[in-house]
Amino acid sequence: MKSEDNDKMDVLNDSDNEDKGKNKDLIETDTENSSSQWNKIPTVSTSSSSSKKHSSTTKLDRFQKLQAKVTNDPWDCESWTNLLNEAQQKGNPTVIRETYDQFLKQFPTSLEAWKEYIKWEKGNPLKLKEDLMIKRVTYAYKQALLTLRFFPEIWYDYSIYLTESGKTEESIFILKTASEILPNSLLINFALAEAHELKLKTPAESSPSFVNPKQIYETLIKNLENEIDKVDARYNTKKTRLLALVSTLNSPNAADPMDNDNDEQGKQNEKIKEKEKEIKEIEKERNEKVKELKQRLGLAWIVFMRFSRRSE
Repeated sequence: MKSEDNDKMDVLNDSDNEDKGKNKDLIETDTENSSSQWNKIPTVSTSSSSSKKHSSTTKLDRFQKLQAKVTNDPWDCESWTNLLNEAQQKGNPTVIRETYDQFLKQFPTSLEAWKEYIKWEKGNPLKLKEDLMIKRVTYAYKQALLTLRFFPEIWYDYSIYLTESGKTEESIFILKTASEILPNSLLINFALAEAHELKLKTPAESSPSFVNPKQIYETLIKNLENEIDKVDARYNTKKTRLLALVSTLNSPNAADPMDNDNDEQGKQNEKIKEKEKEIKEIEKERNEKVKELKQRLGLAWIVFMRFSRRSE
């Protein structure tokens, strides 16, 4: 019996070994087939010329698509931003300038866009001589001021650029012009006063264009005080008109004594509440505006006092 059992076990073991061998052969065959399949997949050429050509074509297509988008929808800010970025990546100064021109015609009061464009011009992309480059940047500032004349930041940046370019008198003239357009601007008037302060106790003090900084500070303070009075008067006029209207609505003659319609009375009460709400909003706006002006006035006085101490 033992001999028969042993013979059976040997047969089973031989069968298992044969199955394992077959499974191993199947795995190896499947691996070989898999490898051969991967080898049949065509590879993308990595040659530099082919890659550059493909990249250039892709960029050109994207640039044209973005141009089509902004043409179809000129107010699509996201597409405009992408178009400007794409133009920068192309690196062609003519294309970049034309793209900025198109954008700024569509959004002429975009301060950040003008600043970005002027910054690009300052980088001298055309590799011009210094004097020609300064003329280009100066022209860009003048173009920006055609639509941004009430933005003190652009005036200030322009004056700083002129000073850094060695054109101090032109810088002061720009600040003086800006102070006439923006008489309440702290940024402009402080810069103008500082520019003239540098001339104190020097031969330049006798120049016809010289203005004593004290006069600039006093004019600024007076302008701010007048502006506070104007704001008060403007909001008081609005408030007085609304109070008169509320008084009229509350008067006994505002409604017909014979009219017992509760709906009509309810509508009148709603009107009164609306006007009273408007009065509160006007008071809030007035207080915020006056608070801001008084803070600026206080700062103007502080800077003026510091100047007075320095000039003693």
